[in-house]
Amino acid sequence: MIKIGNFEIEYDRNAPERVAVKIETDKNGEVWLSKCDIARAYDVFVQSVNAGLKSLAKTGDFDEYTDVRVEHFIYNGKNCSTDLYGLKTIVALGFRMKGLKCEAFRKWAARRLAESFEAKKNTVILCMTGEKRKGLN
Repeated sequence: MIKIGNFEIEYDRNAPERVAVKIETDKNGEVWLSKCDIARAYDVFVQSVNAGLKSLAKTGDFDEYTDVRVEHFIYNGKNCSTDLYGLKTIVALGFRMKGLKCEAFRKWAARRLAESFEAKKNTVILCMTGEKRKGLN
């Protein structure tokens, strides 16, 4: 298992309002995880991660050439490689996939954004990137 940094969601089904998201970066301030690590973090199947990546690519929110880092390694004497996905993609997947931890993450993110806004009393501007969405043109 190759990963750079860590992304973890602590969630208790008996207390869904208690969600902790731990993000640990490497010395360069980066987080890169494999599909398996992302699936484990959100408690979904790898197929859900694949579908989420496809959905993100379709809307222009993910580009496999700029948002993927290929790590090469040797396993049992053979040259191997694996794709790693950055924090931006990991977070975006939490908004595309279904599952209890995904839902808990979305609520946590909304709560954190609201708390940040309320504490600073500043204007928050959210930008959507990629293709124009239906109904938003």
